[in-house]
Amino acid sequence: TSVHHETRHTARLTAALAAAVLAGGSTLAAAAATRGTAPSGRFDVVRFASVTHGPRAIVATLGIGVDIVGTVRDARGTITFSQHVVPRGPGIPFRRLSAPDRASLAKPLRSFVASHPHASPLWRQLLRDLAR
Repeated sequence: TSVHHETRHTARLTAALAAAVLAGGSTLAAAAATRGTAPSGRFDVVRFASVTHGPRAIVATLGIGVDIVGTVRDARGTITFSQHVVPRGPGIPFRRLSAPDRASLAKPLRSFVASHPHASPLWRQLLRDLAR
């Protein structure tokens, strides 16, 4: 269980985490580092939509550019990704993200987490797992 769920002061905890990330001094920021892997640029124009925790994985949806929808699956640190053009439905197989693609996704997600302190803690878990 996340520390976020175990505290009565979730807003205060979330604000403290966001401030630490912005200051660059938290373990979250260190965990989101990409072990020296240069980002691929694949996720440079991404919008984060929803995130849920299913029975076996964190599942996050996002938009890339104006016409691509993607789904990230984080099954205990094994991160896979599927994308398709908006009019086409899901069903495209998930593929593991390369280290540069993981770094590319971590970069905007780090900014998103820092600028949205009340966002779901699952986004932070995904960020930590991207660094694995």
